[in-house]
Amino acid sequence: ADISKEEIVAEITGAQGVAIGSPTYNRKPVPAIVTLVDMLQDVNMEGKVCATFGAYGHSGEAPKTLKRVLKPCNMEQMEVLRILGKPAGPTLDECRKYGAEIARNMLEK
Repeated sequence: ADISKEEIVAEITGAQGVAIGSPTYNRKPVPAIVTLVDMLQDVNMEGKVCATFGAYGHSGEAPKTLKRVLKPCNMEQMEVLRILGKPAGPTLDECRKYGAEIARNMLEK
């Protein structure tokens, strides 16, 4: 379904925060996520929670890049979660804990 930039931004600005994940592809976040983050560049999201995460096979820059690019939005940024490969076992548990931490931080808003 097509959704407008305005609808996306309205949904995000109405929330307590945002959690954006991307695998690393050619040392960058995937194009759809880059587009989303670009939409948020002129939006003041001061005080909202910002979580960035992703999986990688080689370099793992995407989550750190997202955090850096979102910094001008004035959100309260959480630590980045980077997982090598497909999450399983202990790394899947780490992902679940990160998700719970995101939820706790947003509920406190």
